[in-house]
Amino acid sequence: MKISKIILLSALIQAFTINLTQAQSYKDALDSMIVYTDLEEAILAGDMVVRLDLKKNRLREIDPRIFELKNLRELHLDRNRIDSIPAEIAQLQNLEVFSISRNKIRTFTPEICSLTKLKVLNLGDNRMEAIPEEIGQLQELTRFVLWGNWIGVFPDELSRLKKLEVLDLLHNEMNEQEQNLIRLYLPDVNILFSPPCDCTFEDSE
Repeated sequence: MKISKIILLSALIQAFTINLTQAQSYKDALDSMIVYTDLEEAILAGDMVVRLDLKKNRLREIDPRIFELKNLRELHLDRNRIDSIPAEIAQLQNLEVFSISRNKIRTFTPEICSLTKLKVLNLGDNRMEAIPEEIGQLQELTRFVLWGNWIGVFPDELSRLKKLEVLDLLHNEMNEQEQNLIRLYLPDVNILFSPPCDCTFEDSE
């Protein structure tokens, strides 16, 4: 009789443990689905924040409190008035999607390239002129969006992006020779170009 009770108790404990595990998995799944659109709410939620969307908030800078959200996987800052990305962006080591298109950014902050889990990087419609050599560190990157910039420097480290599937370079002034060089770096990538211009990088400076 004692053995039967022990077996029953063991079974109950196991079932309870499984239910707790399933409940935690369910909670994690729900947390990952929540998109925070208010920074104050996100700060209060802290480590529970996985996705933050602050599009169209007339932001002039990236609030440094965002860098405290250590579990952040997606950060959307499109359609604001931000002119720079601080080096502290490197603190968001779990970031997989970073989108900051349609702002006024002039410099591609090299610290972005320390975010080695990044899969999607959208810097479209800004004012950047160069891609840093550190770009080769983004080994998980699959989609790289740079349309509508003034890019004139393309380091050969681009060739290290082995998982890259799409590179969007529409509306960046490039001549045919320059476009062919990018194709040489990334022969298996779907690269989006505008028609080549009769120009050189020096012409766009």
